[in-house]
Amino acid sequence: GIEFVPRPDMITAVFKAMHLRVIKGYVRIPDADMQDDLAAFDPDSGILSLRESTFVAANEVVSFPPERTRARFTIAHEFGHVFLGHKRTRHRNVSGRPIEHTAAPIIREDRDADRFAAAFLAPAHLIENPVLLSVRTVSERFGLGSTAATIRLETLQRIYRRAHDIPRPIPDSVYKFLEDAAKRGA
Repeated sequence: GIEFVPRPDMITAVFKAMHLRVIKGYVRIPDADMQDDLAAFDPDSGILSLRESTFVAANEVVSFPPERTRARFTIAHEFGHVFLGHKRTRHRNVSGRPIEHTAAPIIREDRDADRFAAAFLAPAHLIENPVLLSVRTVSERFGLGSTAATIRLETLQRIYRRAHDIPRPIPDSVYKFLEDAAKRGA
């Protein structure tokens, strides 16, 4: 029931996931008890743990502060772990713990969950021609941060170009390389 909403309320999505038995429930954890993590999903218990500030920010529907953008993406990221069937508890964190940045399976699962989150929040069927859009437009329309909007837009543009046999544009770095080579007499 949220598939045609450009900025779905993620707390509503949590309740819908519970209703559909995708997750068993959620708990709100005081920030002091969840200092390094914004959220975490435990696949064994089926429980989504949300830091209190993440829950509050996700519920802020009047002023749309920057924290809401992060909170929405955080919840969608945890949904990524759920729907992609990741078997170990992963944390949406701010800690920079070294293990989470060096272990290849963790990095891969987190990137997959990030891609899922961007696709969940900016679904392809709500974008007619991504080649004509800017990162700012995607960011504003779907309530994504600029990094997530950039990654999502690049993905959608690649899919659109392939589907319509549109050649990929030559990157600026290639133009610069060719110009520098020409200046050297090549």
